[in-house]
Amino acid sequence: MVLNKRELFLAKWTSAVLAAVGLYALVGVYVDGAATIRKQREALQSDQNHAAEVMKHKTDLLTVWSQMHLETREFEAQSQAMRKVERWAPDSGALVEAYKQDKLTSHEQFTEIGFQVTCKGPMRAISRLIWSVETASIPLRIRSVTLHPTPEGTDDLTAELSLSTICQAQSRSGRTGRERGQR
Repeated sequence: MVLNKRELFLAKWTSAVLAAVGLYALVGVYVDGAATIRKQREALQSDQNHAAEVMKHKTDLLTVWSQMHLETREFEAQSQAMRKVERWAPDSGALVEAYKQDKLTSHEQFTEIGFQVTCKGPMRAISRLIWSVETASIPLRIRSVTLHPTPEGTDDLTAELSLSTICQAQSRSGRTGRERGQR
């Protein structure tokens, strides 16, 4: 079979177009694969950067936790908080009238110990006492404050502070997470 010039021309161009389409399909698969790999690499790099940030944050938090003087027993934690309040009250000019133990709330790794403190003094003394509690180096938190003027129209106040502190939760065996080797 002999092909004329026109048929030969069409055959060459048809095969060239088919070869170009085939080459485009092969190169496209390669380029798509490379793009997928690039995206996966970027995602892995992002995950690695996030993990490094988490580890740095963990190191920073461990430093903060070690400075916090976290007690391991409920009685010791409550006693530590009450001693601090007893020390801060005279320094601020307030007079502590009463302590009342509140409820214990168990969380996964910590036990929250609540207690009430009633104190009297001028507004300046009460505000200094509240500031001392808020800036404490131990884990101590003010849950609520109730102020009553005593007598009406004077600077003297009766303050009822609802405070809480935390300690490491005790397991059934009586050992803390740190004593069991958990971090």
